[in-house]
Amino acid sequence: MTGPRLLFTLALLWTEPLLAQGPLFQFTWHGESNLFQAAFVVHDYELSPGTNFSSDLFLNSISVTNPLGEFYHGGDSSSSGSGTYVPWNLNLQLNDFQRNTEALVFSAIYSGATQRTSGIVEEKPFSSPNFLWTERGFWSVAQIPEPSVVTLLALSMLAFLVHPGRNKRRC
Repeated sequence: MTGPRLLFTLALLWTEPLLAQGPLFQFTWHGESNLFQAAFVVHDYELSPGTNFSSDLFLNSISVTNPLGEFYHGGDSSSSGSGTYVPWNLNLQLNDFQRNTEALVFSAIYSGATQRTSGIVEEKPFSSPNFLWTERGFWSVAQIPEPSVVTLLALSMLAFLVHPGRNKRRC
């Protein structure tokens, strides 16, 4: 039984680099009042000048949490979004039909903005021009670390060594 398990582990390690799609980058919202929590992820190629944030990863990873802890997600068909890193441009509309509200996220240059990636996050009812919450701030971006092949190999070997069926005696 040891042979097939080892071959399976080695096969996983061999195919992992083939499945990798390059580095990923996470954008995180930093609001002036810390009202909203928000983030999204893009592929490295989407950071190139003039390239749109258009991947499924971008749309499915968009999340915004309002000050009450209510969550908006960009992965459903009722929400939409687009953007570019160079030049900085972001425009997201995230709908919540159960609460009849929407979160609007967009890039904006305003008085006192010190970051190139400045923006505004707002939440409002569908039927009203009045906002429930609004916050100015900026987006930071950081590469999401990828596990190294050595780390994956070490974890695989550890799992192999501590597997409960490994130490059973055979009669």
